[in-house]
Amino acid sequence: MVPAAIFSARTLIFPPSGIACTALSNRLFNTCAICPGLVETEILEKRPVKPPPEMLAKALQPGDVAEAILAVAKLPARVAVPEMQILPTVL
Repeated sequence: MVPAAIFSARTLIFPPSGIACTALSNRLFNTCAICPGLVETEILEKRPVKPPPEMLAKALQPGDVAEAILAVAKLPARVAVPEMQILPTVL
């Protein structure tokens, strides 16, 4: 579980925008919303409260998300994956 103190007002805008994009794109064309959990990227440096090192050690890496995107992109057109959650095994 990620402590609530790590979230900021800016991070709260992502869930509603993701939901809207998913709803719109699923009606127009075949898409997949990739929804990763905590990913160790430079955006974490901009958070008011940075995750502690022991949490970052368990976070997803950008390559993990890239592999998931590639896996979905390689699927045949007859396959639909509207949404995929990618989460760290333990947090």
